[in-house]
Amino acid sequence: MVRPPDEDVQETAEAPVRKAAKSSIWGNLAPKPCCMEDLASALRVQGLSEDTIKLYMLSWKGGTTKQYNVYLEKWTRYCVEHKVHPAKPTVHQVMEFCTYLYKQKLSYSAINSARSALSAYVHKIDGVTIGKHPEICRHLRGISVARPNKGKHTYTWDADIVLSLLKTWHPLENLSYKQLAYKTLMLMALATAQRMQTLHAFNVDRIHFTGDEAILFVDKPLKHTKQGSPLDVFHVFKYSDKRLCPFRALRAYLDRTSPMRTDKLRQLWLSVAGNDHAKTEITTQTMAQWIKSMMTMSGITPGVYSAHSTRGAATSKAHWAALPAEIILRQARWTNAVTFARFYKRPILQKDGASFQETVLTVGLPAN
Repeated sequence: MVRPPDEDVQETAEAPVRKAAKSSIWGNLAPKPCCMEDLASALRVQGLSEDTIKLYMLSWKGGTTKQYNVYLEKWTRYCVEHKVHPAKPTVHQVMEFCTYLYKQKLSYSAINSARSALSAYVHKIDGVTIGKHPEICRHLRGISVARPNKGKHTYTWDADIVLSLLKTWHPLENLSYKQLAYKTLMLMALATAQRMQTLHAFNVDRIHFTGDEAILFVDKPLKHTKQGSPLDVFHVFKYSDKRLCPFRALRAYLDRTSPMRTDKLRQLWLSVAGNDHAKTEITTQTMAQWIKSMMTMSGITPGVYSAHSTRGAATSKAHWAALPAEIILRQARWTNAVTFARFYKRPILQKDGASFQETVLTVGLPAN
């Protein structure tokens, strides 16, 4: 694997760090923080074409690159303070860095992400990458014992609370554009049990309606897409209760936004701000705000659950309604039940305990 070239490093008695550069983090004169772009620079030094470099860097998804850069910035700070070569540390220096993060109260998951970032960035140690070095793996195992990962919540929120509000937002033609957008997104999130990233990837030119079904094709790899696997396809079905039907809501939303779109506005979700002729495509962060606003309007305590919690709320409801596990796993795109059991399956708050969509959207299912 390519690593940052040694020429980028200053070997001085004071600190073996990269060449000084201006940085708002370090002051007027400080080492430029390590980042994943350094790998691209290393490839340029070795004479690779820009097309090859671009393809190589695409092996890390955008979100992964951003996450890695956060920890590489921490690594730069640590290297300056402890006089560590940022691209060629010893195994014990990496172990000490992990301990340093542990003392900063970072979770095991965060420290493991830092290890992955260093594994992509630094040179191999003893012929293996950081992520696979036996001593570092053993050290991380100790950290996981000392600070085990705990679920963020003991309970998940009750999807029926939100659905009860959405039932009052009817008929669709009488809703404001903002209400229709919020309702459609929430119904799609619950009915598909997908991440914001997936919902954000839907494109109006790749949505097809056939009878009682909407088929949504995705044109780019998602977080769960395995290497070499075909791109994903999602299905939304017509539901008996028109007030909670994601199929009808999606169709109404597309009809409402059709006059607002231009050749450049092909993403499914458009902003609610501005007039009909000044819409823009929104980010996953804005979508998350819509979801959290809906949760707050429904009476769910604000600030407790993230937008991603729709995934857990939907799959937990399906589980407690005794929907077969294989249907839940297939719908959520999980390859095994461990992920669901560890991170998503929770008792539904205020409760003791067909198809995925039918189960999730039915209000008043008996508690376990």
